[in-house]
Amino acid sequence: MTANGSVYEGCKMEVNGFQFVGWGTSLNYEGDIPRGAEHFEKCIREMGEAGLNYLSILMYSDQYHGEAAGYAWPVQDPELSEVVDKDCPNANPETEFLPELVAEAHRKGIRVDLAMGTPQGRLLLPKHPEWTMMDFWGNEYPLPTPASAAFQDANCRLIRDLLGRYGRAELGEKAVDGFYNEGPTYGPMSHYSASDRQQFERMFGKPLAEATIAEMRAFKLKVVSEFLQALFATVKEVNPNLARGQHCWETSFTTDRGHDVREYVKAGVQYAVPGHHSFREEELCASLDYYCPYLPSIIHFNARRRPPKNYPVPPVHPEDVFTMAEWAKRYKAEGKYGHNLVGVLFFNEAHCPPDNRKAVFEALAQLREGKS
Repeated sequence: MTANGSVYEGCKMEVNGFQFVGWGTSLNYEGDIPRGAEHFEKCIREMGEAGLNYLSILMYSDQYHGEAAGYAWPVQDPELSEVVDKDCPNANPETEFLPELVAEAHRKGIRVDLAMGTPQGRLLLPKHPEWTMMDFWGNEYPLPTPASAAFQDANCRLIRDLLGRYGRAELGEKAVDGFYNEGPTYGPMSHYSASDRQQFERMFGKPLAEATIAEMRAFKLKVVSEFLQALFATVKEVNPNLARGQHCWETSFTTDRGHDVREYVKAGVQYAVPGHHSFREEELCASLDYYCPYLPSIIHFNARRRPPKNYPVPPVHPEDVFTMAEWAKRYKAEGKYGHNLVGVLFFNEAHCPPDNRKAVFEALAQLREGKS
């Protein structure tokens, strides 16, 4: 993995064989109350004291969970700025704090990556209903289809806006070190929008309704791969030294969603962030066995007690935090590709109950000290 020059070099640290351990947090996702500089300054201070050296920051909330909604920075693009979260302090130029937070993190030896995901596109669907995913029977999914060239363009403009503000090399210690993306993805039957039908017919010369299973798989893979190529080309355009990652799930490779880790590599992805929510060690190992042969991986564990609305994530308790950390340690030591499991992060720091938060710090400290 590469990143922003000497800042990245300063964040290198062996933690029981792990290069990166830390938190995933968010400026407004799952936000019950607006979180300002004070909350995140405390987080950075505690991370420095505990010896944690990795922080990822999610930069939007899509209101899928019924709470805050919008982008978490002062977006400059006129069309996209309409869905800025005006209640988020960092989204107001007068109270924006992220550049100073990044600089403080770097002074403590903490690497900072920003995170976004194409699910944020649902924020634009009210203005662009033609982007909406659709199944065979015409039922809509509340997500934009990656087959829409207009949505792909909007997403690339959004990433250019975000990283142009926080990722340019000339920002020095205020520049983030990397960026990772989540999505886009198809559901098993969500590829029947007008854009999908048009693209499929151009590819195969026949209507989508006549597609074989193999053709549907090939179609989804091509659409998602081309989307990712455009997205990461945009990241490189802003700053070629930013580390480029892809957040992914067990379902990304177990179902026909248009994903293949080998296509990530072709798109310029340099590290994977596999999410693990099933709470089964054998599924974690299967996921890492899939991603780690091709990409250095930072495992993404859930540390939340209250499950998010609308998707099934089990409530986590302190003993679960220690169990997950032990699984990561065991895979690192005994897994087939353990050498390429380079980090562990727990999410969502800003929505984590105090006992789980304490457990995360203790579990990662034990990893750092080589204890079980």
